Amino acid sequence: MEKLYEFSIPGSTLTVYDDCVSFKHKGAMGFLTKGIQGERKIYYKQITSLQFKDAGSVTSGFIEFYLDGHHDSKQGGGLFSGTQNENRFYFYKKDQKEMTKAYSYIQDKVKSTNTIVVEQNASTSNADELRKFKQLLDEGIITDEEFQKKKKELLGL
Repeated sequence: MEKLYEFSIPGSTLTVYDDCVSFKHKGAMGFLTKGIQGERKIYYKQITSLQFKDAGSVTSGFIEFYLDGHHDSKQGGGLFSGTQNENRFYFYKKDQKEMTKAYSYIQDKVKSTNTIVVEQNASTSNADELRKFKQLLDEGIITDEEFQKKKKELLGL
């Protein structure tokens, strides 16, 4: 687990690793805003989507993580209604540039994690298609030449 980025505000730290993100809430400020203490890791395969808001001259920015099978009434809903959401991390204007890089990195990791699953399902689907065409060949509905052509197409040869 390699640490790539780390951001801290009073009461909270967000660390971006190569396989997950980590929230640490500590102290009085962490307890008041999030109500939990200690470290919590979210692996990229658990993240279904992200929300990112740039920091303004008066307001903080934030990054929020949406997880598969997790519904929190505090998720989303704008800047103030999500302040107690344990999956939201606020950052200051001074961290905007690095947070934008971290956000892009996390998006890429989430996308590549989800793409692997899609590709695995696609290869299963190609195998099913090949079986169907083999059955058509065996039944004499298509020629061996047609089957070989389709086989090469499905296998990417």
